[in-house]
Amino acid sequence: MAISLRILLCGAALAAVTSQSACSMVPKSQLAQCQTINRDLHDRNKTLLSELENERLNGQDLAQQTAQMQQDLGSVQDLNASLQDRVAQFDGERGELEQQYSSLMNQVRGQGPLPQQVQDQLSQFAARHPEAFEFDPATGVSKFYADVLFPLGEDSLRPESRSLLGEFASIFRTGGASDLNILVVGHTDDRPIARASTRAKHPSNWHLSVHRAVSVEQFLNQSGISEERMGVAGYGKFQPVVANRTDADRQKNRRVEIFVLAPNSSIARHAPQRSVY
Repeated sequence: MAISLRILLCGAALAAVTSQSACSMVPKSQLAQCQTINRDLHDRNKTLLSELENERLNGQDLAQQTAQMQQDLGSVQDLNASLQDRVAQFDGERGELEQQYSSLMNQVRGQGPLPQQVQDQLSQFAARHPEAFEFDPATGVSKFYADVLFPLGEDSLRPESRSLLGEFASIFRTGGASDLNILVVGHTDDRPIARASTRAKHPSNWHLSVHRAVSVEQFLNQSGISEERMGVAGYGKFQPVVANRTDADRQKNRRVEIFVLAPNSSIARHAPQRSVY
């Protein structure tokens, strides 16, 4: 109920009270009726006053809630501003990392892991022998196809492969490659050793892959690369470059990879100053 209406009712109740003396001059029936009306107006006035007080208290509660909500809104706005600052900071850091990554990738693309002279020599070697050799300038890994180097199932070098490996070895005897180390790694396809004569020398693909790596290492040593610069490893059938679905796929997986390593690498050269536990 509106406050103005309530005030009006209160005024009516007051007028009824003041007119009580006038009611005493009228007959008793009218006096009783007047008194009843007076009590009703008095009760209604009390009710209106109570409602008015309740609304005043509710108004105070609403004012407090509004103040709290404004305070909470301020806190949320402060938190949002802080988060935006952090996002801006992260964006700046991400931009710096992207620039660093781009710079490093440009260096890798432009230079690669090997000295430029060695990269050029290996790239030229690969261009002269595309059917037998691959070179990846980005990683520095050289790859000979095993079927070019060895008869199927054997670890003895083909006579015609010796000139190929000799030319490769000459790159690492002089110039910027003379102090680089070499890790020779053999790989096979997934077919098990079938012939009894082959199994007698190479009981498994593990043996065949390692024996072929040793044969390449020994020939490179005979071609002028010292043994202390080299290491050998074999992975058998377990690191194919393609799935062994066809004969052509299996031929790609039969290979000898040569990893060129830094002079201080202990993978292909023992570091005597270090203790091994």
